[in-house]
Amino acid sequence: MSVRDETPILFVQGDWDTNTPIENLLGILPYFPNAHAIVVHRGQHAGSLQLLRDRPDLWRAAMAFLNAGVA
Repeated sequence: MSVRDETPILFVQGDWDTNTPIENLLGILPYFPNAHAIVVHRGQHAGSLQLLRDRPDLWRAAMAFLNAGVA
């Protein structure tokens, strides 16, 4: 049984992640209408850490979303 979750969630997914394919993210997004997804181009399983470490502007935006629940 599928359930919608209105919780604001930030998904960060690498498109080269062989452990968790991008299709998994795309398949669950419809159930999280208040979610935002960032796809890291050429990102592997730790792509979110790479992205946030290398892009302080995205780190600040991610923290603002997680703190306030809005983009």
